[in-house]
Amino acid sequence: MENSQITQEVRELSNGTPVLFMNYPESKSVSIGVSFNVGGRNEWQREASYNGISHFLEHQFFKGDESRGLTPDRVHEMIDDLGGITNAFTYKQVTCYFTKSLATEVDQAIDLWSELMNYGKISQKEFDNESFVVRQEFRRGEDNPIQFLFRKLSTHLHEGTSLEMDVIGNEDSLETVTLEQMEQYREEHYDLSNAAIMILGNFDKDHVFQELDQKFGKKPVRDNKPEYDLVQYTPPQETNLNLFRYDKPSPLALLGVGLKTPGAQSDDYAALEILSSYLSLGKSSLVQEKLVRTGITAFAFCTGNSFEDVGEILVLVGAPPPMVEKAHQGMMQMLYEALTMEVDEDLLNEICDQIEFDRRRTREEPIQVLLDQAFGYWDAGKFMSLEEYMGKLRAVTIEDFNAAREKVLQHLDGVYLMMGSIGDFHPTFPNDTWLGKIE
Repeated sequence: MENSQITQEVRELSNGTPVLFMNYPESKSVSIGVSFNVGGRNEWQREASYNGISHFLEHQFFKGDESRGLTPDRVHEMIDDLGGITNAFTYKQVTCYFTKSLATEVDQAIDLWSELMNYGKISQKEFDNESFVVRQEFRRGEDNPIQFLFRKLSTHLHEGTSLEMDVIGNEDSLETVTLEQMEQYREEHYDLSNAAIMILGNFDKDHVFQELDQKFGKKPVRDNKPEYDLVQYTPPQETNLNLFRYDKPSPLALLGVGLKTPGAQSDDYAALEILSSYLSLGKSSLVQEKLVRTGITAFAFCTGNSFEDVGEILVLVGAPPPMVEKAHQGMMQMLYEALTMEVDEDLLNEICDQIEFDRRRTREEPIQVLLDQAFGYWDAGKFMSLEEYMGKLRAVTIEDFNAAREKVLQHLDGVYLMMGSIGDFHPTFPNDTWLGKIE
């Protein structure tokens, strides 16, 4: 399938609900997703039992409504009849539910969504069953060192703001949250005034829009959608990394750095996308080149996440215990090189080419695109085509890039985490460590 065949259009239903249509003419499937602007951020400063409720509620969505005969088994049967699958994810600002089915069954898939969105009372039995499941999921995450540290990096980095909430919750909250709280929370947050619909695959756009408008366009929407507290990003004036140590067993020394950045609706967004990609984009990334290939670390990961107001760059490395100090120095020096490296038009174009190649490759899989669009709509404020996204990145000048990276890397203001076999190692940040190059 050629990417040029993929077309994208955004329309609004009669009640104003946005719908993204992406047509893949040669696809044999249709993917439908509904994303809600709700997640861990909405749980902030509520009763402690609400921590993790957005993710817990995710586990109830495909259970149906037994009072209408739509039992969990019946929902699964309907999905099977479509030749389909279901899945979902919850993050700090987005919850997204989606199905993938045969393209020939698109009308029946829309009918199923109409049933699923007609909320009924949650079954106490299913609530109890999923309570066990989410607690097991939490425990698995606690036992995964990489997953655990990435979560903790983000939580500590945003401490004192709505972004500090851990989406998975904790043992206490997952045991004490009630069915009544969950139904109230769903009533507050999960309606079409707080939703965007996405449909990707091979379908007749006009026909599908008519079907969607008939099923969803007449549903009432609220004047105001639920809100959460936003964060004001302020460039740091001095280097200050708060240290945290976790006494969890690991054969490797694990070190992580978390830094705040401007968000997706800032003027720096496109330049920071380039910087984040240069740090994190696979085997060609600066993290891989400066840490893994030089043998300083056993592994290294970097991820950049943007919310509408602020963002984050998270770097996590693992090293054999005897290499812990050198791994620390290497990570600091790598970040310094990201600040001081010479940037020209050729380098910016090269990074953008890598980003576009990666995006075009993943664009062939509608589910991956659906997930990206679910984030992008709520963070950037609109659905963005690949061409528009790359246009913004390719318009970034050397001056734009330098100004954006200086905001984030001129002074390191964030968190530094340690875990595993680090012995009595205690990181320091003197000039001769921060200001240097990797040999």
